[in-house]
Amino acid sequence: MPSLLGVRENRKISAGNLLSCANRLENLHLGKNEPVVPVPDLDKIIHQSRPIFYKRWFLWFHKEASPTDWIVAVATVFIALSTLAQVCVTVYQWREMHAAGFQADKMIDSANKTEAAAEKSAHASRDFADTAALINQGIQNAVDKLNTQASATTRLATNSENANKYVMQADRPWLGGVLSVADFEVGKKPTFGLIFPNTGKRPALVSLTEYRFSAYGFFPPAPDKAYITDETPSTDIVVPGQSLTASQVADTPLSQPEMDLIDAGQLTYFVFAKVEYRDIQSKNFYWTHVCWRYMPKMKTPSDNGFRNCKEYNEAK
Repeated sequence: MPSLLGVRENRKISAGNLLSCANRLENLHLGKNEPVVPVPDLDKIIHQSRPIFYKRWFLWFHKEASPTDWIVAVATVFIALSTLAQVCVTVYQWREMHAAGFQADKMIDSANKTEAAAEKSAHASRDFADTAALINQGIQNAVDKLNTQASATTRLATNSENANKYVMQADRPWLGGVLSVADFEVGKKPTFGLIFPNTGKRPALVSLTEYRFSAYGFFPPAPDKAYITDETPSTDIVVPGQSLTASQVADTPLSQPEMDLIDAGQLTYFVFAKVEYRDIQSKNFYWTHVCWRYMPKMKTPSDNGFRNCKEYNEAK
């Protein structure tokens, strides 16, 4: 029979060994002839022989647990697992919320930075707009100055052009008209000499000279329509200081009745002439019209009595 010392040495005592030890103790108490063995310290033996937690739990369930205990145990395990799962979910949610809060903080920080950048951009835009407005104002001022200069240049050019015109006009050729009369008497054919002096500063290219003379009861309405025109008009160049001359003799002599009507003022003797010419340099076209009428009271041995008319004395 193994001793309790052997059990102590093994340091592992099962429930069956404890039961056997108890039976032996009971036999001794009843007077059976078995050697008395010193009773060991049961608390110490039970403490040393106590199985680990999960083995005790298994032995209890295996020998003493009822179905209700099983249900309670399973429910407890389920509740523990549910609690553990809830704890895990809560921890996960807390971590997600913490991460979300961190992301929200980052988003808020990013939004603040974006707002600051937008504000800086707005300030920069306003500064740029102000600068652009100043630039536009400067450009407008420059354009206004350029327009003023352009206007001044235009006026200067116009003035220069007008001055050139005035110079050209001042230096242009000018042909006037001078009349000489001979044999303006009864019974004679009057002779009219026409002199066109160039009093200008450039030569004149004369292209046409025309004249007519006769006694009229009134001033003719269209002197140009009754000129004696040369079918082949000659051209001539009249330089400044020189004159173009032409003469014409009347076809019939003056009669006494005609002279009496002229002296009485019922008829007026007119001489018309015109000359057309061009400026050799500028090619501009010019003309001169002249008119003379006979005034009997003005006639003297040294004065032919012809004076300029009020009409038709004009030039271009």
